[in-house]
Amino acid sequence: MKDLSIGANISWQIAAHEAAAAKFQFIEKEHLFIGICSLEKILRLSPENSGLNPESFEQFDFKW
Repeated sequence: MKDLSIGANISWQIAAHEAAAAKFQFIEKEHLFIGICSLEKILRLSPENSGLNPESFEQFDFKW
C-alpha cells in the first residue's frame, strides 16, 4: 500500500476510532466522512496540543 498523506493518515485514524467506538467490525464510508470532516478540528489545535509532530503541520498551507 502506498504511503498516505498526513491528512489522509489522520482521517483514517479518526475513522478507525469512530468505527471502534461504535463497535463496528469494519471502517465504513460514514466513518471516513467523519474523519475527513474532523481534520479542521485537528488543525485548530496548536501543534503541541494536537499530538502530531510539529513538522507535520508544515505540510499544511494555512496561517495560524
